[in-house]
Amino acid sequence: MKNEENRTFFKEKVKFDSHSIKQAFDEEKQDLAIFHAKTLFYFYKISKC
Repeated sequence: MKNEENRTFFKEKVKFDSHSIKQAFDEEKQDLAIFHAKTLFYFYKISKC
């Protein structure tokens, strides 16, 4: 089983990071969409392990 406390911390960190990422990609909406698609695929692969 995964540790639930670590999962909560990870979600909070991702929220903070995603806010920073949105600011960085604010001018390039298409690049942001590509980045999110790749990131979601990466997290999906990790979660299946």
